[in-house]
Amino acid sequence: MLSLNGGTIQVSSTFCELLGCNREQAVSDFDIDAFFAHLQSCTAEPNRLIPYIKAVALGEGDAQEDSIVFELTSPVKRYIQLYAEPLYRNQRKWSTLLVYRDITKEYEIDQMKSEFVSTVSHELRTPLASVLGFAVYPFSTAQETLDAIYRLRPDAVVLDLILQDGESGWKVIEAMQENPELKTIPIVISSAFEEKKKAFDLGAKGYLLKPYHPDTLLKAILLAVTSHESAGQILIPDQL
Repeated sequence: MLSLNGGTIQVSSTFCELLGCNREQAVSDFDIDAFFAHLQSCTAEPNRLIPYIKAVALGEGDAQEDSIVFELTSPVKRYIQLYAEPLYRNQRKWSTLLVYRDITKEYEIDQMKSEFVSTVSHELRTPLASVLGFAVYPFSTAQETLDAIYRLRPDAVVLDLILQDGESGWKVIEAMQENPELKTIPIVISSAFEEKKKAFDLGAKGYLLKPYHPDTLLKAILLAVTSHESAGQILIPDQL
């Protein structure tokens, strides 16, 4: 828990164990600059993580996502989902609670399922491309996806919620919904996580839980595209 000026109010023992820091030191003098220095030494992408924390906890800049997934490199390699909860007293914000959720097992399972589905991806791409006449364009990262959507204006997008750059697929769908020219493009979510409500609230047309047979994805794409009354280009992840 951080104060508005970045001071430490309270630290859980689980947090200290996760990040490999001393609990007594964290409570007494582990200020925000020391915290950022520690993150520089134990995370894979501190230049993406630290601006997020500055935005949600200190109000410096604008947080692009509700949560962020990052790789912890030490003391043990883990994948962590971080989100912030503002705390109010007498209707005034007085601190921010940073919540760290260890999603290592879910992340590894998601990667295994992605590898499994990718081994049979030709069962999807071949009928889409050669039988049904679609042009299929793979992508890997959030920025690559958004750039391709702006450039190609596809008729459908298949989106994983954890992309290869560690960013969340929510960033892509939220950016599309904010753009009047892109918000009508049908999106089908492919994920190992059960977040259907959020996906449909943000405008997704389909939601598939891994693992699934490629035929299931094919049917979901066809349903989304035909309901949109278009047929042509489809963006799908390199690894579903």
